[in-house]
Amino acid sequence: MNPETNSIEDYSYTMVGRNGTYIATWAGLRIKATVLSVEANRDHDLSAEVQWSSGRPTTEGHLLSGKVTLLSIQSKRTMAQSLSAREDSIDWIKVIEQFCYSLEQKERTGDPDILLTRIDVAARKKYLIEPLIEFNNSSVIFGEPGSGKSWFALYLALLASEGRSENGLLVQEPINVLYLDWETSLDELRTRMTMLRNGLGLEGDGNIRYRPQHLSVGKDKRQIMEIILERNINFVIIDSVGAASDGDPETADAALSLFGDLRRMGERGGITALCIDHVNKSGEWYGSVYKRAEARRVFHARRAEQRGDSSSINFGLFNVKSNNGPIITPLGFEISFPGPEEVIVEQQLLEETSLEEHLSLYTRIVNALRVGPMTPNDMAEELNVKLQTVRTQLTRGAMKYPPTFVRVLEEGTNRRTGAYDLSSIVKDTLSSNSHSSSGVSEPEGEDGWLIG
Repeated sequence: MNPETNSIEDYSYTMVGRNGTYIATWAGLRIKATVLSVEANRDHDLSAEVQWSSGRPTTEGHLLSGKVTLLSIQSKRTMAQSLSAREDSIDWIKVIEQFCYSLEQKERTGDPDILLTRIDVAARKKYLIEPLIEFNNSSVIFGEPGSGKSWFALYLALLASEGRSENGLLVQEPINVLYLDWETSLDELRTRMTMLRNGLGLEGDGNIRYRPQHLSVGKDKRQIMEIILERNINFVIIDSVGAASDGDPETADAALSLFGDLRRMGERGGITALCIDHVNKSGEWYGSVYKRAEARRVFHARRAEQRGDSSSINFGLFNVKSNNGPIITPLGFEISFPGPEEVIVEQQLLEETSLEEHLSLYTRIVNALRVGPMTPNDMAEELNVKLQTVRTQLTRGAMKYPPTFVRVLEEGTNRRTGAYDLSSIVKDTLSSNSHSSSGVSEPEGEDGWLIG
């Protein structure tokens, strides 16, 4: 077939990717080039390892794998001739020139400088899953074994892939999810996903891609990025950080490498990622302090002491770092196993578990006042803290705008009693979300903002 029979429109193409991994597509010709690596020789000439594939009826599938030097006329001609021998109805000289020019430009130029302009902050997409997972940033949930981290990560993946909001977790639209697994197996993840889908009343298989991992992210980043580009992945689960890192996970290099690779993924750089991590024997977050510095949002998953029935996991998510906003109030969840084929995730009040002691005093005072007004003396005795400490928190909360705490007035007078109550605004907020006090922010000076 004569290549001239293809129209000019057939040769329009797109190229997406960055940092040595790209996918070029000629939709009209139904061909694709996947760049596996780009390297420079001693003369700084760039060459690319590329795989060509076809979706054309006569040559469907793999066409050619090889290297091409991007500025070498002979190298480009040789690759074009090899491709013509397999599919002679395409002007391969033209296609190869388009490919090499675009790839050279992307590799040489890199990301352009841009002017920092104002944006509509209110309209900006901040969360992929509100209030936990920030869009286009890396978040971490760490905790001891058995705290429900992996179950909860898969639950979040399901909500994101279905565009479903549950238990105070808000998802705006369905997205494509990739679960990278170093710890379990395909069979175990399929079983868990099926049980969670049954618990949510979801039919079908959903849209979560799964990949068992044997190499670190650094050693496997080209293949991972190819999947992200090919499948249009918006959310990546890393389970877990230690195995996903290069070298000793306690070193700064391991943390900087992992989170740096995640930032460089995606067509425009950056990918929304949730990284699962562990604690050491002392119960502290395991590894280098640079993990805390690199992650934009960090949560400590604490499991509550079991009470009687062992058919559930009760845990709290404690926000210990937030770069782009205030620390949120701890959230409680229960993962229950009512039968052999389903798992149900529900919100739970942490003050009803052994984790209440880990709540801030401010939150504990809010929870105590939910049952009615109390005096500072009564609060100090019930919460087992010093009276002056309680008074300090009450004063801070009363001075906020709008206030969290208000002094109770004697009935029919303007005289204040010694008791405090929650303000009407706080009561309205809590009544709209009976399982959480996340709508009540800490006063400045309590947890405040932790900026990395």
